[in-house]
Amino acid sequence: WLSDIGWQPFPTIAAEPQLLSELNDAAPESTSTTVADAGPTGKQRAVSEVSTATPSRAVAPAITAPVPASADDAAHPATIAEGNVAANPKPSVAPAAAAPASTAPHERAEILDLQSFLGRLDGFMQQLRNAELPATGVMLQALGLSQAENGQAASSWEHAVSLVQRNLRGIDVVCLYQTYTLCIFMPGCSLDAAIDRGSKLQANLRTAQEQWPGEVCPQRFAIALAGVGDTEDSARFLNRLEGALEEGVDASVNELVVHTGEACHFQQV
Repeated sequence: WLSDIGWQPFPTIAAEPQLLSELNDAAPESTSTTVADAGPTGKQRAVSEVSTATPSRAVAPAITAPVPASADDAAHPATIAEGNVAANPKPSVAPAAAAPASTAPHERAEILDLQSFLGRLDGFMQQLRNAELPATGVMLQALGLSQAENGQAASSWEHAVSLVQRNLRGIDVVCLYQTYTLCIFMPGCSLDAAIDRGSKLQANLRTAQEQWPGEVCPQRFAIALAGVGDTEDSARFLNRLEGALEEGVDASVNELVVHTGEACHFQQV
């Protein structure tokens, strides 16, 4: 065995042997055993032993360096801590707590410019017609911001857009249509489903108004909806939506405006 002065013959154990269960009960504390020095002085000295779970060795090998972190650290934190303390008496740094499971941020729909929006709209409308699937458009305006100071209105509009984005699907296409106005194209969404989603947008705004950041808050959303016609192009479709939105400015807080293809009507929600 290796002592402070070099390799020495294995010492004779003077103390009574201990059972393995007693050694385990004593862990993780170090045990001091008096052994006979095999050197020429014949004196006895105390040898500090670190108990291990290996029954075939009477004296555990000395640990000369901190145990490196590994995947087993989480399973055996006490064993790693004992090894580091034996090698370095300085205060050890506690292992970092496992990071909580991160929640992936909600993937929000990108806000396109009008030209990019029209390019996608034309392609979507043709594909949906070929597949005989429905599609609906929603035009939404935040009322009450145009009268506010520009900086406050811009901050409030940004929060309103974020509120809308949280209620959209990944396949929905959104653009800034006019000042404080969004146009949303919902492929595969029926008119009834779009009305339900418009109702939720109104309700979410009313809830958010209670803790709205900043001094300026939208009074309400004016919301217009229309289903895509069988033969109409994107320009006519957007014109119908825009006309319905003009009616929506005069609607009550619990009303949406629905364009049926021939006329508009107010939908209570």
